[in-house]
Amino acid sequence: MFYKNPTTLIPSTSKSKVIFACDPNYWNLYSKYLAKSCDVHGINVHVHIMGDDSQCLEDAKEFLTNLDNNHSLSYEPIDSSVLEIPKFSYYFIARYYVARDLFNNTELEEAIILDADVILEKPFDFPENKDIGIFYRPAEERPFRQVWGNLFMIKKSKSWYLDKLIAQYESNYNSIDWAWVHTLKGKKRVQHYSGQDQISIAETINYVKDDPGFFNLKSLKIFGPNIWSLTGDGQKSNPETYEILKSRFGF
Repeated sequence: MFYKNPTTLIPSTSKSKVIFACDPNYWNLYSKYLAKSCDVHGINVHVHIMGDDSQCLEDAKEFLTNLDNNHSLSYEPIDSSVLEIPKFSYYFIARYYVARDLFNNTELEEAIILDADVILEKPFDFPENKDIGIFYRPAEERPFRQVWGNLFMIKKSKSWYLDKLIAQYESNYNSIDWAWVHTLKGKKRVQHYSGQDQISIAETINYVKDDPGFFNLKSLKIFGPNIWSLTGDGQKSNPETYEILKSRFGF
């Protein structure tokens, strides 16, 4: 866990990226479409695959190489002995580890960090003079509900925040009795435990929320016009969703 032994398959050389992370199953079901939807708008992506499934990695490398823009690819092995819920908690946070790595070790200057199961409908840019954007709802009492983790925007000038976020996540992770969590049922164990990305953002947002460079993504009204999220409303269990994706993207 915690971004061990990542391997680069296609190096990142661009200054602006959409970054997302997925396992092989999500790559095949959703993330290919996200990558393609970015490509048709001329946007570079970095895909990080969690797992070392050789067929998936070969497919992802060929797929990204055959697109029109400057895409990049990495992966990491995942310990199969890790319980399901802590593994999912890492799946949700891994993209922030990837972003930190790219800011530290490549030419990356700005990143839009997305869920792996969304579709880019229309491009959008950072507001002028802003360098970190989080979807923030301070009126919500529960940390899990105070932020949305499916969209996060950050420039290199604020990349230090990723250190704070990741440290908080690791502290939370190490304080949880994951075997006990697996005795829980329903949404509680998902929202309060696997959703540590949103909880950790809520717990560290005070580092940036009053900064002049901060902007609340809630005010941009991006979801719908710019981003189609496949989460919720039974979309993933509806065959029509996949027919729409195949019809639109041709695969």
